[in-house]
Amino acid sequence: MVALLLLTSCADRRAGISLTDPAQEAPTPTPTFAPTTGTPRPSTTVDETPQEGPSAADGDRGAEIEFTDDGREIVRIALPLIPAIELPSIGELAETGRLAEQRLGGLVTTAISGVDVVAASCAANGGELVYGDAGDDVFESDGSGQIVERSSDGLTTLVVEIDGSGEFYDEDRASGNLLTVKVNADQSGEYFNRSGSVLTTILVRPDRSGEFFRESESFKTTVLIRPDGSGEYFDQQPTGLLTIKALADGSGEYFFEGADDAITVLARADGSWELTDQNLSRRIEIRVNEDGSGTYARRAFDPLVFDFDTDGNGAVGSRLVNLVVPPVPRFTVVSEFPGLGKFGALNPPCATIIRFDAQLLFDFGESEIRPGAEQTLDEVVATLNEIGKPIEVNGHTDARGTDERNVELSLARANAVLDALNERGLAVEVEVNGFGESQPVAPNETPEGEDDPSGRALNRRVEVVIRE
Repeated sequence: MVALLLLTSCADRRAGISLTDPAQEAPTPTPTFAPTTGTPRPSTTVDETPQEGPSAADGDRGAEIEFTDDGREIVRIALPLIPAIELPSIGELAETGRLAEQRLGGLVTTAISGVDVVAASCAANGGELVYGDAGDDVFESDGSGQIVERSSDGLTTLVVEIDGSGEFYDEDRASGNLLTVKVNADQSGEYFNRSGSVLTTILVRPDRSGEFFRESESFKTTVLIRPDGSGEYFDQQPTGLLTIKALADGSGEYFFEGADDAITVLARADGSWELTDQNLSRRIEIRVNEDGSGTYARRAFDPLVFDFDTDGNGAVGSRLVNLVVPPVPRFTVVSEFPGLGKFGALNPPCATIIRFDAQLLFDFGESEIRPGAEQTLDEVVATLNEIGKPIEVNGHTDARGTDERNVELSLARANAVLDALNERGLAVEVEVNGFGESQPVAPNETPEGEDDPSGRALNRRVEVVIRE
């Protein structure tokens, strides 16, 4: 118990709570189109301008008719834009370290009956203590350890191993938000974030394959990237559903369904592919073989169906047509999951504080130590002598009474504690201070301006400060 109080670093503890920014560690390339939640959909219309063949319907549409040099009517089609599969930005992972700094205010290094042993960071100007709350914290000389902060509103914990692996957990019961991060030594790991109505999960494997999932009331997005470079993308929004499956050889499947249309593209490894595009007025089907020949079919009030050769030439009876066939659609994955980074070493705080409960030592308004505190004082003296560092014995009061009276009372109580420690053989250099009500650790009043007895009780205290 005593050895746990032995701290060796003067650095502010917060400096060691960090997680490498994956966006800086491994930036991902930028494709021509990167599907991210909220972005406009890629075009899902087949370009049929001009319309095929002379007919009354075509004339009504006002379409111009193009012809090849040998007199064939030109039929043009265009594939929809097939976006490369890429991760949405996950730079939010780097927020873990900054959130840890904000959340974790109190560090406990050991437990002594009758006192709280907490730790504090030090303000830049003058070294004034910045108090934290009680927890179950452990600091090892190799930088590993754990920090725990509990409150009525939630729980925050950080566990760090010597290799930079660790786990971070942050729960805010008031908002319902929850963030958990597990980082392995190879920078693989798991990330879970529930913030409001948005849920995000990320799984990163050692080979930088992984899974991404994000969902809210209005959308759902998943990205799956496999070790062989293949992947899957799923995005459902009010505007429609988009799914993409990309294999490592460039083949794959594309499907989009909107309110009034649906389009499917299937590309095979041998170079053959299919397109189906359907809306309220027509359905178009195109099948292209490995050698570039195939079949074109438009099902509508002016149907058009023909086979075409490797040059795109075909015929419907005596009607000669030429299909302008686009290149074989290619499916690609342009991202890999970045490493999650590593947690920095946990640096102990600049000061360890042994905080006595004023009710244990003193009657209300008095500075004479009460009977029953002997065992606590014995343990404190043994600990302080083992550490062997200079200490401060600081007295504090709540906000009741005049400033002058509170300073006087706080100093009297600090001296009473020092006398009791000296009687037990205290053998370190000591500075005694009385701060009155000037350094509260809890509110003396509620937010409504009413008296807060529990807060005032916390402020009536004597502290032994061991600066590092």
